[in-house]
Amino acid sequence: MEDVQHLEFLAVNSKEIIEKQVDSYRQQHSYAGTIIGATALFIPFFLSSLNETFRVIQFCLVVPITLFIWSILLLLSIFRTKTA
Repeated sequence: MEDVQHLEFLAVNSKEIIEKQVDSYRQQHSYAGTIIGATALFIPFFLSSLNETFRVIQFCLVVPITLFIWSILLLLSIFRTKTA
C-alpha cells in the first residue's frame, strides 16, 4: 500500500514538472520569435543608412553587422528540432 502512495506521489510531481518544462519551452520560442522579428525589421534601415557615411565608418561596422547576423542565426537555431 505504501509503494502505491509513493508511485502516485512521483506520478503527480513528474506530471507537474513536465508541464512546467513544456510551458518554459513554449515561452522561449515565443521570445525568440519576437526578438528575431523585431531585429529583422531594423537590419534594412540600418544598412540603408550606411550609404551616406564615410568609408572608414563603413569598414568599422562590418564586424558588428556580422556579429548581429550571427546572433540572429543562433536565435533561429532554437527553432530547429533536435533529434537524438
